[in-house]
Amino acid sequence: MKIVDLSVELAHKMPRYPSAYLPETQLTTAASHEKDGRHAQILICGTHVSTHLDAQLHAYPGGTTIDQIGLDLLIGPARVIRIAGKDKDHPISADDLKKFQGLESEERLLIDTGWLEKTWGGQDYFTEGPYLTPDAAHFIAALPKLKLLAMDFPNIDATKDMIVGKPAPNHQIILKRPIYLLENLNNFSQLAERILLIAMPPKLTGGDGCPCRVAGLSPLSDVPAWLIKSGAQ
Repeated sequence: MKIVDLSVELAHKMPRYPSAYLPETQLTTAASHEKDGRHAQILICGTHVSTHLDAQLHAYPGGTTIDQIGLDLLIGPARVIRIAGKDKDHPISADDLKKFQGLESEERLLIDTGWLEKTWGGQDYFTEGPYLTPDAAHFIAALPKLKLLAMDFPNIDATKDMIVGKPAPNHQIILKRPIYLLENLNNFSQLAERILLIAMPPKLTGGDGCPCRVAGLSPLSDVPAWLIKSGAQ
């Protein structure tokens, strides 16, 4: 069994979505060993930077916040579906999703397009990447058991629909359920189809989103034996 880190870094001046309301990430020294006998830092960042979780509040006034999301949603079995050849000119459609059998029984779904592993670190990652068509968003929102949708690209909405002052339509469709969103995940190529997903943001009071550390234990079938072995050591 492998424990795969699915997170990108949270770093000083790291790449971020080109949004007017997202500040540049800053990680600066507040205390040093030489001067203060210990090291401490100040972190300034937006709630939608790095690998992060979107709460319902992100799309809806009065919606569920990060601290209100139960751990049973953030930890559990997940399925990885692989959809190659996608970018801003070839978005993910409902027909792409309908090729996979049994999605109606899934609670957590990861969409692997290979986009982040191919483009992370450059601005093309944020501006040229895939997204969901409206019919794909409605298809996902109609999956009766789905609680969490994770992806290796930055946004389920097209860039043209990300207009300040107007709601993002696919975020409205999917978060209304609510189906929570995990964005900017990495290393999907190292995962089996069935994994144990662990996504742990800080318990941010009133948070509409939050960076988080995400891990995939792969394959899911090996997890019980690994837990028994780990407990015996």
